[in-house]
Amino acid sequence: CQFGVMFFPDKLKAYREAYRVLAPGGHFVFNVWDRLELNAFSDVVDQAVAACFPDNAPQFFRRMPFGYFDTDTITGTLREAGFERITFEHVAKKSQGRTAEEVAFGLCQGTPLRGEIETRDPQGLDKVTAQAASALKKRFGQGAIECSIQAIVFDAQRQA
Repeated sequence: CQFGVMFFPDKLKAYREAYRVLAPGGHFVFNVWDRLELNAFSDVVDQAVAACFPDNAPQFFRRMPFGYFDTDTITGTLREAGFERITFEHVAKKSQGRTAEEVAFGLCQGTPLRGEIETRDPQGLDKVTAQAASALKKRFGQGAIECSIQAIVFDAQRQA
């Protein structure tokens, strides 16, 4: 399950169901994003968007894709679901964008963050996206940009 479990409304129930359908010895492998601060493009955009709405900052990134990274919590929930052999690994990679504008557009307008922006300012999506692009340029420069990203890969095995 690639970058999906953080969206499960009831993680324990989902993990129990994964455990139930696995054959003995089977593996439930999934990944989650690590902390927002370790995923620089999203972190910069989150801060830029928050600055546009200082009294009511959107929380999508912190709440969903980057809000479920605590390995103790995840491991504990997997154990409660029945898994016994649980391992995880932090994996750091690089992310690239052709331009800051493209990265800002993707994150502001191609994710559920868009709805949070439009709720706060129905006519402000392009303005907020431009602010995010400006913040990305300030941090990463003009032209093609690159940053570090980090995820956590879990392997939870059902006992034989």
